[in-house]
Amino acid sequence: MVEVHPNQLKLYKFHLWLAGIVFLLALLFMYWTWEDMTPSGRIGIPITFTLPTFLHLVLAYGAKRGSEISRKVSVGVGVLMLITFPIGTLIAFSFLPLTKWKEADDALTSTGS
Repeated sequence: MVEVHPNQLKLYKFHLWLAGIVFLLALLFMYWTWEDMTPSGRIGIPITFTLPTFLHLVLAYGAKRGSEISRKVSVGVGVLMLITFPIGTLIAFSFLPLTKWKEADDALTSTGS
């Protein structure tokens, strides 16, 4: 059986948390602005919030399975979050260290041999 790195589970939970936050923000935004939205806004806003929510759910699944592609995309998402100052930057600083599980294990095994 494949050993699961603790950061994989933490990253999994973090992505689930981010998906939930994005979904809740979308619901609140649509609740407060639905009456003032144009017809195109009523289509575009839900799509705009659905895509990041779905991305975080897919990345959470990949992180739980230990997918290298999921880890690399998570790094990309974390780097993009750095430019969304100040809240995204704070989230990214706690998010990016969780994307380290392959290199740390490889470094430990190479020094231990």
